[in-house]
Amino acid sequence: MLGRWLAARHFRRASLVRPAEPYSQDPALSDRPDVAARTAFLREHLLIHTHTPKTAGSAVSAGLSAIVGGVHTLDTRFTRATPIGDLTDAERDEIFFVSGHFRYGIHTAFDRVPLYLAAIRSPVDRVVSMYRYMQDAPEDEQDLSVTKLDFDEAWRVMDENGGPDRRDLQARYLTGKKDGPLDEDFLWHQADIGYFLLIPQDRVSEAIHRLRAAFGVAWTKVSRGNPSRSAPVEPSKDSSTAIRERNPLDQALFDHVAARFDDNLNRACAYIAK
Repeated sequence: MLGRWLAARHFRRASLVRPAEPYSQDPALSDRPDVAARTAFLREHLLIHTHTPKTAGSAVSAGLSAIVGGVHTLDTRFTRATPIGDLTDAERDEIFFVSGHFRYGIHTAFDRVPLYLAAIRSPVDRVVSMYRYMQDAPEDEQDLSVTKLDFDEAWRVMDENGGPDRRDLQARYLTGKKDGPLDEDFLWHQADIGYFLLIPQDRVSEAIHRLRAAFGVAWTKVSRGNPSRSAPVEPSKDSSTAIRERNPLDQALFDHVAARFDDNLNRACAYIAK
């Protein structure tokens, strides 16, 4: 309860400064911040990307890293990355963006206003992407055995092997809940207040372009990260229904994020460029 109260209190001040009404377009070019203003913003705030696997997170990470600069990025997926606990105070001050396969809560290691971001994907598409990823490069015997099955059989094996704590994984990343029952009230708090911006997977490229404009960074192509090389998969209707039923919070989260994305992206860009 105390952790939830602290999180709500911490993020309330960030949400209060967002405009009450959505902006209809990007700020005019003359209103965009210069390099000094952008740097000042990033020294006060910390961009944090909680990267749930197979949600287009690699594209989000690459796009945000290009905005702040590679030397100011810490991607914990890379073995060469210095663990956050081992950073000196001076090194920590130079980190403007943190990304990785971690859950909500990493902001406590930094003394700045956290701006959490994440890409959200429909559970059916995420499972299909995971299946194709395992076909491209199975990492162990379990993966290899799954690749020998068709999708409708494979997802059931994946679900059984993962167990209940691997279901609604995106909701678990957003709430920081590794195992056990999820607190649905806290999930919707995170979706509406705790996270600065949640991005539907199919609109990641658009979001990065808009965020770059808000930061005053020139347009560049947003590359896809880890694209699947295996053949496309079409789940059966029964499998699609079963996946949604096994991941009801992830499905509700995706629908919630998609319905509010235009307004939330406008607010995020306006907050950055103010």
